[in-house]
Amino acid sequence: MFISVDPNLFSWLWILSALTFAFKETVERRFFSVKDSAMYSSLSYWTIRDLCALKQLPHIRVGKRILIDKCDLDQFLEDRKESAR
Repeated sequence: MFISVDPNLFSWLWILSALTFAFKETVERRFFSVKDSAMYSSLSYWTIRDLCALKQLPHIRVGKRILIDKCDLDQFLEDRKESAR
């Protein structure tokens, strides 16, 4: 038993998946997980968690999740930038 599939269906599916991918890439996230914050800042996962635990990095707890606002993370890093002499 063979199922007849329209060849144009595959091209439409490809176009739809490409548009979905493009849309996901254009939406900028406001909050990062600890893992994403670590990747974004080039700090370790454990450093980010410790900073949150010590209340040095502003964060939001939702259940067990820790969310960090991108603006807060940028400000945290900017405040610790040392000037060249």
